[in-house]
Amino acid sequence: MDIKPPLTDVHNSGSGERFRVRYEAGDDNRFRVTTESLTVTVGQRVLREGALEMWDSVSIYAKEDQEGNLVVEVLVFNPDWDEPLRIASIWSRPQDATCLTAVGCCLDHVSTKRRWRDRASPKRRRSSMRYPEVRGKVVDFIQASAQTEGAFVNIRFTDKTDLGLTFNAKMKLTHASLNDASDGNFELVKEYDVPA
Repeated sequence: MDIKPPLTDVHNSGSGERFRVRYEAGDDNRFRVTTESLTVTVGQRVLREGALEMWDSVSIYAKEDQEGNLVVEVLVFNPDWDEPLRIASIWSRPQDATCLTAVGCCLDHVSTKRRWRDRASPKRRRSSMRYPEVRGKVVDFIQASAQTEGAFVNIRFTDKTDLGLTFNAKMKLTHASLNDASDGNFELVKEYDVPA
């Protein structure tokens, strides 16, 4: 497979387009376009239950999220799976001059069943929240507790302010880790023991 280097086009970077697609199939088929959002799907021939068919195995979705971040997600589909699997999320924050990372990348494999169901719904629920009031604050300590009715996480900052998060009883902490995200790669620093 011939891997092409990424294109850098500084002259057109201020034109307002959010994404660029470059497509090459064989020697003579080429296509290039800039756009506000996109979906690209790659299908391949598979043999299922004795019959040949085309299966859409990879989809790439690119869009601007509610905070203005440009997000590209790569999903893998397998006929033997109940749901697609997100294998990559890549983002940039071109509107944020204080962001020190040009491109962030998360390669954690994430089940998308709930997110996929929400995508078809006209009222899409947010799966994450940001708390802009705590940006730039320095964390003093983090305290977590769990009771039968739910869980509480308290994040204390050095200026003596707290961010408190309360979770209902349907949640269970299954994994805790400290990650270095300074270069956008989320390298594991430490894994913590999680109570059974």
